[in-house]
Amino acid sequence: MHRLPGVVRFIVTAVAIAVGIEGGYRLYLYLKHPNYFTATDLDAAEFSVLSKSFWQYNPDYGYGYVPSLTVDATMLKAGLVTKCDEMTVANAQGNSGPPVPDFDEADVKIVIFGDSFTSAPVAGPAWTKILGEKLEHEFGKTVRVLNLGRDGYGLPQMIALANGKLKDVRPALIIFAFHGTALDRARAWRTVVGAGDDVRLYTSIENSPSPNPESAADGFIIFPSATRAWCEEQLRKSPDEQRSDPVLQRLLIKHRDIAIRNGAPKADLFDWRTSYVYGVLRYRSPFRAQWRKMTPSTNPVLAYDDYRDDPKLMTDLASVMKSGIPYMFVHLALGKSISEGREFDLDNRGRKLLDNLRNITGAEIYKTTDFVSLSREDALKMCSTPYDCHPSEFGMEIYGQAVAKMVLKSGFR
Repeated sequence: MHRLPGVVRFIVTAVAIAVGIEGGYRLYLYLKHPNYFTATDLDAAEFSVLSKSFWQYNPDYGYGYVPSLTVDATMLKAGLVTKCDEMTVANAQGNSGPPVPDFDEADVKIVIFGDSFTSAPVAGPAWTKILGEKLEHEFGKTVRVLNLGRDGYGLPQMIALANGKLKDVRPALIIFAFHGTALDRARAWRTVVGAGDDVRLYTSIENSPSPNPESAADGFIIFPSATRAWCEEQLRKSPDEQRSDPVLQRLLIKHRDIAIRNGAPKADLFDWRTSYVYGVLRYRSPFRAQWRKMTPSTNPVLAYDDYRDDPKLMTDLASVMKSGIPYMFVHLALGKSISEGREFDLDNRGRKLLDNLRNITGAEIYKTTDFVSLSREDALKMCSTPYDCHPSEFGMEIYGQAVAKMVLKSGFR
């Protein structure tokens, strides 16, 4: 009976310590990332609009790119047009980066399947092309690298695309190149629905050209009236003249509707239903609970933590492994991670899936950090911006060099 107060005191003390740690950590996050705790002012928001969609629905592989499509892009801020541009995402072959018209004639043909970290301008530079140039120098043969990467792909879709394309491209080597988030990214489909300025580009976990809009997410704002000519006309106007433009008014209404519908994850300093400390300890992401509040189609993740629970993936993977074509798995570490002495930014689930992939295939997972040696400052230069670690031109060069070294180490010739 006399021990109960001691137990109660211990529990109360433990709870007080936990609350203190959680509260202190929240204050630290608030001071370091104040924007995460602030609701977006839609009237002051900065966003972009495309006149057409680069993506087209594909029932087997989720989506592909429209070959050689040039799209008008309009940038806006605080309800006003600020910049006009043109963009071309895919080359004449419907792939990212420079085209490879002589791929079939090459002595050595390599195909890369990956996510947005394989993306590159049609005019270059592209680390996939740099890879081919470096291997060509080493082999003394013509080497061509075909980039079949797709932004937003996870491993299940990369492997499905590989299984579907190998008979057509007949490569000598397959490379699956990905960043860690691809390990648990689920299959998704992109499709264009509607017509005129009411058109929507949906991302959905439902394989349908017309998915349920209640569960789909808007992948980008498509507004055909926002042409380059219209955009440049707006730049010649005063702010008041822009605000009275009927096309701009309709565009802002569409942006507001989509932004409200999709929602935005906002951290809450006083929401005690989730723990930021738990998030960083288990998932290496204190804000994970907030990001999970978005619709499942916004950033779809796998419903399992063992690839063997995915029959479609296992069938596709078995076909690739039985094809007789050598294959490699290459992890592309972020420049920011390399600057901090890390290869992976994985939570427990991601690490389990990585081990799972290694055990199923028996293949080595090649790591960027085993093949590069950079100062902290140079590693950060690999990122295209301080807020986006997709590769800069310098990053393209580093990835090209690193993957070339991986191929040579694998023994492929």
